[in-house]
Amino acid sequence: MSLTQLWPHPAASVLMPPKEAPHGSPAQARDLCEAAFGVPFAILNGSTGELLLHSPDQPARDWELRGALAQEVSRRGRPELIEEGGPLVTLAIPLVTSRTSDYVAVGALLTRPLSSSPADLREASELLGLEPEEARTWIDRQRPCPVEVMARLAELVHDKHFAQLHVDRLETENALLVERLATSCDEVSLLYCLIQNLRVTADDDQLARMAL
Repeated sequence: MSLTQLWPHPAASVLMPPKEAPHGSPAQARDLCEAAFGVPFAILNGSTGELLLHSPDQPARDWELRGALAQEVSRRGRPELIEEGGPLVTLAIPLVTSRTSDYVAVGALLTRPLSSSPADLREASELLGLEPEEARTWIDRQRPCPVEVMARLAELVHDKHFAQLHVDRLETENALLVERLATSCDEVSLLYCLIQNLRVTADDDQLARMAL
């Protein structure tokens, strides 16, 4: 289920990563999502669907299915809802790391309070892969997040992660540039020293020894 089907405003645009962007860690991706939503997310490999980092607070009945869905979300390049059950949805956010690899953060979120309907609890327990009473306990620990707010947060997380990778790349390039300039300065100083000695030294052997 695409977020564009549920959210009134356009989903996050597809962003291409900077060339040779550094790889963020799965833990950094998880922390970014937790800071935004207040819930630890699981992190999957966007290319293979492999579960890289599992959060105990993110139960699921079928991580293999979620892995396949995460691959599709990664391919599309925008946040999407991949499951819905009762008051719960499963949100998947693609987090770019390079042109050949990325992560997908996956988390179950509460969109509204649990109703008194048995069907509401049954659907939620199926999504979580928990017994009904365990699902109720899990839901009681969560704070509802309206879908519209969830949409905006997902876009911000997606874009912030990309922007941070871009900053990291620029800092790396800047450090390399400083190192190259320092090396060039040393080379120029050496050449200047040799030229000065070339002017005042008559002995070729002596100049050769100094150059070495």
